[in-house]
Amino acid sequence: MLFLALPISVLAYYGTRYGYEAFNESAWGVRFFAFAISYLVFPILTWWFLGESMFTVKTLLCVALSFFIILVQLYM
Repeated sequence: MLFLALPISVLAYYGTRYGYEAFNESAWGVRFFAFAISYLVFPILTWWFLGESMFTVKTLLCVALSFFIILVQLYM
């Protein structure tokens, strides 16, 4: 934890900074985009590490909603 804390914090800072600039200085845009990306990654990681199926109706609907959140943030 101690070894990775500083590099991850610096990367999070720069990721937020560049996202803030890319979304026309909208903190909500960065927040929603980060949430949607994290939810797209989570089902894949739970399938890989825990063996849980990511092909349930609930999970697939949430993944689809995450795609829609990303599209809204990028194109509106």
